[in-house]
Amino acid sequence: MGWLDFFKGKKKEGVVKKAVEFKEDKHVEAKESVQSSQQLRLCGVELERMPANADELNSMMARAAIAIIPHLPTEQDVYWFVIEQYDRIISCGETVASITATYPFHPCEIEYLNRKSEDSYVGHKNPGIVYVLNAVLPDLVRHYGMVPAQTMLAFIFGTYLHGNTQLIQALRLKYAVHYHNNCMSAGNLHAADQWGEVITALDK
Repeated sequence: MGWLDFFKGKKKEGVVKKAVEFKEDKHVEAKESVQSSQQLRLCGVELERMPANADELNSMMARAAIAIIPHLPTEQDVYWFVIEQYDRIISCGETVASITATYPFHPCEIEYLNRKSEDSYVGHKNPGIVYVLNAVLPDLVRHYGMVPAQTMLAFIFGTYLHGNTQLIQALRLKYAVHYHNNCMSAGNLHAADQWGEVITALDK
């Protein structure tokens, strides 16, 4: 089963039903007829109309994942986006557990827990996080509701991870070595050991 097949309900039907219910609605049909001559934007993606079935929703979410990439121009941006967004996603708990279980990797707690780029040496908010909070999540909440939005954002993020796994894993190793060395220099042996575990897990 391919990654995009997941949201079609071939394996996790319950998630799909909770995420989006496609119902015939005369008001929606009327609205779509007005919008048919002009494109709309959903999650940063231009569409001719709102997704009408699971396949169209999959396509929109895949495109939304790709649309994140231009907002992460540097390796530093990519790294901090991944660890911060991962922390945000897993904080949703059981709501997204069935989706996060399918992610290509799961960072160690020391990599992501309560870490934000604006509180680090970076000194400013991550542009990818800002984009998701301003252009992606509000649209999902507005059109589908908060709980379905969390599920769909977890799926979009997972699609991004699957498409960029090699780069992200290399960056995780690079930064783990950097932080391990810093901890050793500072005499923080406990943290150094934790980063060492990350290095061991990645350097295979």
